[in-house]
Amino acid sequence: MVSVCMATYNGEKFIEEQIISILGQLGANDELIISDDSSTDRTIEIINSFKDERIKLYKDAQFHSPIYNFENALKKVSKEIIILSDQDDKWLEDRINEVVKIFDCQPEISLIVNRCNKIDKLGNITDNSHFKDTDPVNHSLIHNLLHNPYLGCCMAFRRDILEIVLPFPKHIAMHDIWIGLIAQLNGKCIYLNKVLVHYRRHEASATNGGPYYPLWYKIWYRLILSHSLVCRQLRK
Repeated sequence: MVSVCMATYNGEKFIEEQIISILGQLGANDELIISDDSSTDRTIEIINSFKDERIKLYKDAQFHSPIYNFENALKKVSKEIIILSDQDDKWLEDRINEVVKIFDCQPEISLIVNRCNKIDKLGNITDNSHFKDTDPVNHSLIHNLLHNPYLGCCMAFRRDILEIVLPFPKHIAMHDIWIGLIAQLNGKCIYLNKVLVHYRRHEASATNGGPYYPLWYKIWYRLILSHSLVCRQLRK
């Protein structure tokens, strides 16, 4: 029923803890798909040490990009519900059950964003919620284009969205906002106001947030994203 998709690159510091937090929630027929972008540390060794058939590892790629590394993982899914995972976070024990329950009861929902808190490299909570809006998802497309509520590590969505999402366009800023806006255009997205992920921020994080991007880049990537959304909708 569930495909968890993780993109890895030199994640040896935290990946063992994250995989443990995921495997304990997976059913016998679920899968953890890991796409590795040619890690040079012990990441692959740690993944292989689990010897769990539910882990599907794809390695030796050279994307040099978390965006297309995630795309590679998404191309391998075989289950109906997809949950995204970063390599350095930690899931709370009921994440999968919570989102699956919503999808089962509400077939009109295409994508769920759950609440998360922030932790540091030692696992200490530094912020009780990444999202400051009480319902960050429930806004117009234009609002969400300007104020992205689609944080990848907190997202779960139905597989049928992939028919529109893939392949990723060139030059998008990140995969999560692309998936989220496509889902919003073609279905219903909701916010689950319950902490299900410890979102780890540290000096080696692959993404360190929009506020650090220069203004010109924010404008440029939103123009590229808007153009890509129009083209993809016309392609349907």
